[in-house]
Formats: sequence, C-alpha cells, structure tokens
Amino acid sequence: SCGLKTLPASIGHLGALKELTLESLDKLEEMPDTLDRLTRLEILAIEYCPKLKTLPPSIGQLGALKELTLKKKLDKLEEIPDTLGRMTSLESLTIDWCRELKTVPASIGQLGTLKQLTLHDLPKLQEMPDTLGKMTALERLTLAACPKLKALPASIMHLSRLQRLEISWSSLQDMPCIEALTAL
Repeated sequence: SCGLKTLPASIGHLGALKELTLESLDKLEEMPDTLDRLTRLEILAIEYCPKLKTLPPSIGQLGALKELTLKKKLDKLEEIPDTLGRMTSLESLTIDWCRELKTVPASIGQLGTLKQLTLHDLPKLQEMPDTLGKMTALERLTLAACPKLKALPASIMHLSRLQRLEISWSSLQDMPCIEALTAL
C-alpha cells in the first residue's frame, strides 16, 4: 500500500515519458494539473485508485495520448472532464468499474480518431450523449454491466465503421436505427 495522496506536480517534468500506469495507489485522491506537460505520453492507465475523486482538466491536453484506461475500483470518480474531447490522437478509451460515474462527457463526440470504446461496470451511468454518433472512426463499442442505461442515442446510426458491437448485462430498452450500422 502506498501512502501517496497526490502525485507531485513535478511529474510534468517527465516530458519524454510515453507510458504511465498508476495502479494500486490506495490513498491517491488527486492528480496535479501539470499532466499537460507530458507531451509524448501515449498510454495512460489508472487502476485500483479507490480514493481518486477527479481527473485534472489538463488531461485533455495530452495530444499524443492513444490509449486511456480508467478501471478497477475507481469508486470515487464521479465525472470525467469535458476536456476529454481534446485528445486528438486517442484511439482506445476504456472506463471500467467506476461505480459513481453518472455521465460520459458530450465532448466524447470530438474524439475523431477513437476506434475502441469500452464502458463496463458503470452502475450509475444513465445515458450516453447524442454526440456518440460523431465518433466516425469507431470500430468497436462495448457496453456491459451498465444497468441504468436504458437507450442508446439515435446518432448511433452514424457509426458507419462500427464492426463490433457488444452489449451485455444490460437493461437497454431501445436501440434506435440499429439497421443503419451496415459495417456490422
């Protein structure tokens, strides 16, 4: 167990860093707003940080980031900054076991390079933003164990490159325009 409550702001000095994994930091509550200085960071994984409450808005400035994973016992994380949509290189986004997360920011629709989106074990997630259909590069969409999610937005019909759609342990009652997903 690590007693670290916050990452040092000096982490921003690691400008050549390409991969950062923060795992099993039991006491971590916040991250510094200097993450934007990690200009070469391609992979960021945050796992098993049960006291982490927020992500800094500067996370959206990670222009080289290709893979973002938020998973496993991020019990206090209630929201993801709207700056998420500024991640112009992001190809893979996984949000898993964030039990307090209620929404996904509408800016997700600005992720024009996103190929894979996984939303798993989000018991309080109630809706997906209508901007979902703007992610025209999306090839894989997984929605699993999101019991309060009752419908997908009609804009899903614009996901023309979607090749794999996985929906499991779900309470979905409406899947509008599913027939328009011709790549499936």
